[in-house]
Amino acid sequence: NDPSLPSSSAYNATSSDLRNLRMELSAPAQGGKQQALHLIAQYVQNHGTRDAISLEVRRDEPRGPFRSSFVRLVADDMDRHAPGARGHVLRVSLLESLRARWRAPDGRSLSQDIRVGVRGHMDGSNSAFRVKLRVHILRSHDGGPPVVGLNDESAVEVARSQIVHANQIWAQCGVILDASDAADIEVVAPPPPALISVADGDGLPSRGDGTIQFIADGQTIGPLTTQPYALPLETAMSISRALIGADFQVVVTINPRTQFGAFPSADLVVRRSTGELATLSPIADVPLCSDSQQRVRIGAVDLRDGLYEFDNMTAQAGTLEERTLLKTRADSDPTTLDVFLINSFARGSRQGEAFIEASGGPLMNAVIVDRNGLSQLNNAWALAHEVGHVLLDEPLHPDNVGPDRPWMLMDADSSRGSVYGPKRLTEAECQRLLYESGPQAIPALLSPVQ
Repeated sequence: NDPSLPSSSAYNATSSDLRNLRMELSAPAQGGKQQALHLIAQYVQNHGTRDAISLEVRRDEPRGPFRSSFVRLVADDMDRHAPGARGHVLRVSLLESLRARWRAPDGRSLSQDIRVGVRGHMDGSNSAFRVKLRVHILRSHDGGPPVVGLNDESAVEVARSQIVHANQIWAQCGVILDASDAADIEVVAPPPPALISVADGDGLPSRGDGTIQFIADGQTIGPLTTQPYALPLETAMSISRALIGADFQVVVTINPRTQFGAFPSADLVVRRSTGELATLSPIADVPLCSDSQQRVRIGAVDLRDGLYEFDNMTAQAGTLEERTLLKTRADSDPTTLDVFLINSFARGSRQGEAFIEASGGPLMNAVIVDRNGLSQLNNAWALAHEVGHVLLDEPLHPDNVGPDRPWMLMDADSSRGSVYGPKRLTEAECQRLLYESGPQAIPALLSPVQ
């Protein structure tokens, strides 16, 4: 509703914004200088009407074409009802049909359909991309209720509603977040303690004056003697060999070095020979690791006090609790985006997090959103914002490094529930996501819609 959408209906009015469109009707045999034309947005599934507006089309010359005023296509009701824009906006959704219909004075009805997409993305009609989501709704505890909704079914509906609203934002870049398959949204229990971390946070090498021993599914592993000056990865590989010898499957990953870390820490995810997560525990009255310098910890996810979130010092690696959740529950497909819905973050310092490829670690293409973020559906657009970090492969917020623009989706702290709220994406951002996540990227999160 700002000057970028011209309100003038003058025949020769122009628009500098290519997102605006106008209708032109060629009907030289029809008399008069004014006609009525209807613009209809139709659902994909049943071709029913999502939205419609009537436009006056006018001409200056008796046999010249008729022209309407300018119209902008929008994707949500907030923009549809923007003050001052009535009669100039039409609500649509990607890949739906936009129909222009005209009824001639003699009763004939003529129409023309075009598909809603984003210009410049692809040739032809496939002008949209799909991002495959895997949504994991956590339970408060094993066997407990989901962290959102009243039961499993309503929790899934909450998740689907969040995706619908996020798609209203990402329509600007021609992107559809897709979790349409039955298996794409699941309610899951927090994982068992199945992860061991070596030198979590500090990344210190071992002194070589201790032992490591613990229990895995009832089996005692160790004692393993620590080696002098062994880096975290070297100690992790020693633990891995012992576990594999006891018939467990082990995946060892290296984490990005924290801001205060000496070296990168290392994690081991332990599974039974059948693929299920193992259960790890310390031995009663025996230290997990007695080395005087290098720590070994068992990761656990306990949502009763919220999920312990990263800070600026540990953002690239994530906390032990976050790594335990993501490394055990995220899928192994690098071309999908994992979404985790939780109850809260323990320190209350944020309402959503994103783990991106640019961090250089094993945690990538995943976002976490808590109930507070979900509740601010049309204020902060939390899910769409966190997905933006992943698709743009950008950890920072634009207002962290430049002027504050609170109307932009990737703004850090805006929560206005209006057309001026944090919901806009720039052309440059739409181009960046194609470079960072498009079909030519590795891994490619975006795939063309067929």
